[in-house]
Amino acid sequence: MKKSSKKINYNKATDLRFLQSGEEYFTTLLELIHNAQKLIYLQVYTLDPDGTGNMVIQALEEAAKRDVKVYVLVDAYGSKALTTKRIRQMQGAGIHCRRFSPIVFLKFRAGRRLHHKITVVDTQSAIIGGINISDKYRGDDKNLPWLDFGLYVSGPVVVGLQRLCGRMYYPDRIPDSIRRLKKNVQGTGEYPACVVHSDWFRRKNKINYHFKQAIRHAEKDIIVICSYFIPSFRLISLLKSASRKGISIQLYLQGKSDIPIVRNATRFFYRIFFKHDMKIYEFPERILHGKLWMVDDRILSVGSFNFNHLSEYTSIETNMQIAHAQFCEEVKKQLEMIFNDYAEPVPEELYVKKLNRFNRFRLWTSYTVTTVLMKLAFAFTSKSS
Repeated sequence: MKKSSKKINYNKATDLRFLQSGEEYFTTLLELIHNAQKLIYLQVYTLDPDGTGNMVIQALEEAAKRDVKVYVLVDAYGSKALTTKRIRQMQGAGIHCRRFSPIVFLKFRAGRRLHHKITVVDTQSAIIGGINISDKYRGDDKNLPWLDFGLYVSGPVVVGLQRLCGRMYYPDRIPDSIRRLKKNVQGTGEYPACVVHSDWFRRKNKINYHFKQAIRHAEKDIIVICSYFIPSFRLISLLKSASRKGISIQLYLQGKSDIPIVRNATRFFYRIFFKHDMKIYEFPERILHGKLWMVDDRILSVGSFNFNHLSEYTSIETNMQIAHAQFCEEVKKQLEMIFNDYAEPVPEELYVKKLNRFNRFRLWTSYTVTTVLMKLAFAFTSKSS
């Protein structure tokens, strides 16, 4: 891959807001849809036809009635609960809706997975992050929402998101409305921001690459929040090198988990992390689904990318990267409040004490099985969309 393909050109954002899963996120999403005048792209891994999903679908149908062009793209596997009948109802209401990469078993073709979560409105405003559209991410009086993050963004940088969504929705042709959009629209804005995209089958691997570059140039600290953290040995090597330079590394990982075998695969690496003075925190009472990294309180990346084999080679992932110290500091303050409420440090002594032969074998087995399954998913992946 040529180096030039990985280069990041920061554009401008006129407004930025850090969002958490829950009512805050879905209120912002609904406001975005209600204010749409011409065009909406909504692309998401999971759109469940539950209370939250139907609320969003209804808002999209109302937008279509106002003659807003609405294009919805959902992953065929992640949104398998969204039935063909429901999709046809959406289409009947004026929404352009289709599944991305249906799974074909007889031909042993899984297809790439659409894992990013993006909503773009009128080439002006957007939401991007890791939050799916489902009751699990909204929560209620009895259940906390899965912990995840997003960004509301407006300004010239949104053009890049709309171009990306247009190309994803039209895999075989690029409409004139997308062709006319410039790749980078220069404009005023306080925040340097850029769209960072990964799609291995299209020779894009920017998210992983730029995190590694940020590690190499780190001076003070590195914060990683990742729900399914199974890093490559190359990434681990870079984190170890950073730690040897005296850089503080904090890893916020799953405690309570929706996929326990993946959590145990992550714990397989804890001995390495502890050995190199990395601090580990888990969320024992709340399922972590967020994907965020921050370096030196000056570079922030929020989106859908997990550090594992699936995100790197099989899924289509998109993050928004921000290079603005003041905004990063504001986000860090919000994160620290979340950490104080829900995160607990993993004591090295207690972890090592529990690490008998049986537990070591269990963690090794979880890591091996998870890695093999991820590589098998890649083996049966095609470029289909």
